[in-house]
Amino acid sequence: MKKTLALIFSLLLLAAAQVQAQDAKVEPLVPASPAVKSVDGEYKARFGVNAYGRTFSVAAQIVLKGLEGTWRTQMSGNNCLNMVAPVTVTSSTDSELKFVAAYSKALHGCPDFHVSLKRVDEKTFIGTGNTSSGMLISEIKMTKQ
Repeated sequence: MKKTLALIFSLLLLAAAQVQAQDAKVEPLVPASPAVKSVDGEYKARFGVNAYGRTFSVAAQIVLKGLEGTWRTQMSGNNCLNMVAPVTVTSSTDSELKFVAAYSKALHGCPDFHVSLKRVDEKTFIGTGNTSSGMLISEIKMTKQ
């Protein structure tokens, strides 16, 4: 059942990405002033992806350095969510972090993740996001390791 749901979910992501394909370029933000807290480091995250009337829980490992990094999800049976995507930070302040995980650059047809997080403490961010295909990414919790 899990493999079937993962396969269906993968096909849904690919179909939605093809229907709403975007060729928008993600431009990195201008480097922040030295007074802004650094977000560089390795993080673990959990988030939910809503599909078929339910939320699937997905784990991720994120590495950030400067305005770039990587986002790796692990969901067997889903080509889009079982790979490493390049990350571009689009906004970073003491209280928030926004970035795009460009799955479309890792595998043609996969949607990009647009993530918006608020800083909870020195190690933790929480927030939400969406994919370039319009799917909601819910309850993201990202913790520095």
